Parts: sequence; C-alpha cells; structure tokens
Amino acid sequence: MVYGYVREQLIEFYKSIDNNLNFDVNYTFYYDETNNCRIFRIKDGKLNVDKNKDYILGGVALDKEIQNINDNFIELRNKLHIQSNLKEVKFKNLCGQGSNFLKCISSNKIKYFLSWLLEKDIYIHYQIFDNLYYSLVDIIDSLETFSNLDVANYYKTLLYRFVYANTEVFIKIFEKHKYPNISEKDSVSFYEDLIKSIKGTTPESLSNKNELISLIETNKMKIPIFLLNNTDLLFINEYKLLYEKNIYMFNQSYHYFDEEHEVQKQMQPIRINNKLLTNYEFKKSHENIYIQLSDIIVGLLGKLIEFIKPIRNEDIEYVYASLNDYQKDGLELLIQILHKSYNKNGALRNSSMNLDLNYKFDKLMRFDSI
Repeated sequence: MVYGYVREQLIEFYKSIDNNLNFDVNYTFYYDETNNCRIFRIKDGKLNVDKNKDYILGGVALDKEIQNINDNFIELRNKLHIQSNLKEVKFKNLCGQGSNFLKCISSNKIKYFLSWLLEKDIYIHYQIFDNLYYSLVDIIDSLETFSNLDVANYYKTLLYRFVYANTEVFIKIFEKHKYPNISEKDSVSFYEDLIKSIKGTTPESLSNKNELISLIETNKMKIPIFLLNNTDLLFINEYKLLYEKNIYMFNQSYHYFDEEHEVQKQMQPIRINNKLLTNYEFKKSHENIYIQLSDIIVGLLGKLIEFIKPIRNEDIEYVYASLNDYQKDGLELLIQILHKSYNKNGALRNSSMNLDLNYKFDKLMRFDSI
C-alpha cells in the first residue's frame, strides 16, 4: 500500500495533540509482542480472550549506531540468574507465568532489569491495541461521521464502558445479530437492543448513558455501512497494521521485528510516494539481544494494562498509596524509564484511543503531570 498521504495526516493529527513528537528520526527499533491472540472473536458464547489482555507491540529503541552490549548483557544475564543453557532471556524468566503486575514490579529481577536499562542509552517504545475497544468502534462510525475526532473517541469510549461493564449481556446481542456482520434489514433491531441494554444499566454504575442513547436513537435508521459484509462474530482478524504503521511513520529509521510468521505472510509491500520501503526485517529472537530486551518490556507493559483496566477511573489516583514499598520501588523505576523515553521523543509512545484506558495509564504513570 501507499502510505504517504496517510503518514502526513497522522503526523498532523498527532502533533495537534502533542507537539513533543518527531517521526523524522534515524533510530533503530526492536520489537516483540505480547497477548497475540491471532484473532479476537466470540466463541462458544464468550470472548475467546480475556478482555483485559490487550495486544502490545513494542520494545526498545536506540538513537545511535547499534551498540555492542554483549559484555553488559552477559553481566545482566548473570545478575538475573538466567541458566546458561537457555538460548535467550524472556519475560517469563524474570516474572513467572501467572504472576500479576504487582508481583512483577516487586520482583528483584524486574527492578534490576529496569535499573540496568535506565543506565543505558536505550529507550522504550510501544503501541497498545485495545481489542474490545476496537471491536466496537465501527458501531459509532456507522451511526455518525464526526468532524471532531475527540468527540468520536468520546462516544466510542462511552460505548466501550457499557460493553465492558456488562459484557455477557452485549455478547448475547452480538450473537443474536451476528455482529459485526449485521444485515441491513436487521440493523434497527440491533440498535434497539443496544439501547435497551444501555438503559438497563443503573445510573449509579455508569454516567452519560442518555448521550449515547440519543446518538443511537437519532441515527438508527441509517445504513450501518461499516457493519455490512463482515464475518459473523469475528472482531479482529490481524495485527499486521501495527507492524506496518511504525515502518512508514518512522520511515527514516530501521525496524527489527521478532519473527512472526502469520504477520510476515499477511504483510504487503509498503510504499511512500511510490518509493518501496525496505527499512525492516524479521529476526530470530535468540540471535538478537535487543529483541530479547523487547520481550521483557512488552511483557511488563502487558501486565500493567491488565492491571489497570478493571480499575475505575475515579479509583486510579488511590492505587499508588495502596502499594507496599517493594511495589512502589518497582513502579518508580518503570515510571522513570517511560518518562526518559517520552522526553527523548513523545512519538515513542502510542497509546490506545480508549480515553478511559489512557486516563488511567497517564494517571498511574504520571504522564498527566508532564
């Protein structure tokens, strides 16, 4: 695909939100991913993946020539007590499977790793893809074309709140109408079922319901243009767009991705103004130290998102005070490395458009005070 115009529009939009962004940089990016469910859908009457486990693509970035850190990395492995027979370091070696975010950040291994990163000219980058949120956006986009993206995101987040809070009820509606593959003759009935479920939520649970109901009621007779000719109950069928996005947004940088065969098969040639971009390649993680570092970073960020998603907006400001000293020490290190990276270049940070998730992430990570 040709992305020249798309890139220009995105840069203009991003800089209208945050001027501390620079996409015309010569960095070296390394990537791994977490929570790759391949597809996100309804199966056997429920979501096939936990709604709190969001897909994250990210890792580490360098703004200089590739640094030779072999000796430092060997020292890091020794400090982390990584068995010599293991070919690579992975997040699970630092934070055991089944561990939650609070257990991870109180781990001495995680704290040593973050301290080690802080001492190096290494930065963190990430893209967060909220599966449930992006599964719902076409409903709002089919109802109304908003000239103001902030307003559009407000309504999309509002719908997300209701579906998140009452997921089982909405899954039944989606199954009944085969969402996101709604037939044109069934669309009004689909919207009316949504309204009924939103009305059924008590005022104490969620606010602003009347705004959302009014939007749906006013536009329910429109043809649901983004809800036609899709696949029954299939919400997300690929993540390759996130890979492609950084390649063309940071088109003067080079990108090393951990091998992901499904994505590699799906990706098409990427062009800007008819110039084919060749600034990326896929590597085996055990052959690349920086991809191994990326695995740890995205694993920790995945745990962070899973931790904050169930927390209510009004409660997020009290989280820090509820932590013990070990947890606070680990969290402070994570905040420092995230701020260090943001101060280097705000474009390294690419959050979800989910306003609630962004608010909680920014509050806990203190981005709201920058």
